[in-house]
Amino acid sequence: MEKDIALPSYTLLPAGSACGIWDGRRDWVHFFELHLDCMPEPRLDNREIVTAHLASPEELGGIASTKAVTAYLGRDFCC
Repeated sequence: MEKDIALPSYTLLPAGSACGIWDGRRDWVHFFELHLDCMPEPRLDNREIVTAHLASPEELGGIASTKAVTAYLGRDFCC
């Protein structure tokens, strides 16, 4: 993970797993949390992700999200 998100893996805290049928196929998703003193500015490499926004769970109410994100926010971790 260090290579993909540019931080040591030990700073990520396991936050649960969820499984379900999303986008027509069964999937199992593992969630991790990162607690920061302040929000960093995203730095994108412009290869696959061309825009990003870091948001708190409270800000996500008006943003479309995947069923996996909805499961995480609702702490619906049953599999």
